[in-house]
Amino acid sequence: SRATCAQHAAPLHHTPLHQPPLHHTPLHQPPLAPLLQVHRAVLGSVERMMAILIEHYAGKWPFFLSPRQAMVMAVSPAFEECARAVQKRVRKAGYFVDLDDSHRTLNKMVREAQLAQYNFILVVGKTDMEVDGATVRTRDDNQVLGCMKIPEIADMCRKLVKEHK
Repeated sequence: SRATCAQHAAPLHHTPLHQPPLHHTPLHQPPLAPLLQVHRAVLGSVERMMAILIEHYAGKWPFFLSPRQAMVMAVSPAFEECARAVQKRVRKAGYFVDLDDSHRTLNKMVREAQLAQYNFILVVGKTDMEVDGATVRTRDDNQVLGCMKIPEIADMCRKLVKEHK
């Protein structure tokens, strides 16, 4: 059997290897251009790799891949400006840093940051303000690394990125 596409003068042969073109118009209207499907194998590969990483890390991304690298919070509203300064300086060093200025209890803010899978929680209080730094906690084992100055925090982050951890 032979059919002619409205866009092309050449007849199309309907064989098992060559199917008639699909059109995006109802049968009672004249056909428009054939529908085309673009196969993007590159994007499929990226999606599969992302699925593998998501499953492997179970939401606990290593620091160098994490979209939530650190959360800064103040012990009380009196230290909020200092916490903003810490966030700004660590962010300026090139890292993803958020600020929790919700004025809830410190335990609730720390717990929420842990549940959100932030790699580090930076708590700013009186001692931290005096040394121009923050008290650093880890995500996984809630280990307190202690009070660190901003350059020390930036160096620690740089080392983790360099080592792909």
